[in-house]
Amino acid sequence: MVGLPLISSMILAVLSFAFPQPFIWLALFNWLDLPKYAVMAAIVPASLLYSLITVTAMVFISRGFLLAIKIYLGMLFLTVLIAAAFFLTAFIPALFGAERHMWFVISSLLGLIFSGFSVKCINSDMFFRTNALYLHNRVWRKQLNIQRQILSAVKR
Repeated sequence: MVGLPLISSMILAVLSFAFPQPFIWLALFNWLDLPKYAVMAAIVPASLLYSLITVTAMVFISRGFLLAIKIYLGMLFLTVLIAAAFFLTAFIPALFGAERHMWFVISSLLGLIFSGFSVKCINSDMFFRTNALYLHNRVWRKQLNIQRQILSAVKR
């Protein structure tokens, strides 16, 4: 139960980041006049890099590193920006009669909802208590290492 808000936030953020990827890469490939069949060659590395950074940050958050929290919050902010931009470029033109694929409209709305719930998980009381526990455990491990070093120096 301790890591539930962080894990939930990460899963929702990854889903929210994954939804706009086909739309973004198709638009970029159309703009660069590249073949559309190669879009997956761009989606997979971008998603793997995002997932690698996010999971690495989560591991270091659980170890009590403040920099990891900052990195994760930066990644979450980037995800919310991408989800909001995707929503604005897919949903708003569809309201005014522009022809959009229904998948892009639905996924833009889902991405925005998932981003909101991801931020809500990070802004929960349970996450703050969990984070305090992570930081407490890090300080405790550091004190144990100092005591071991002192004991080993005394025994010599």
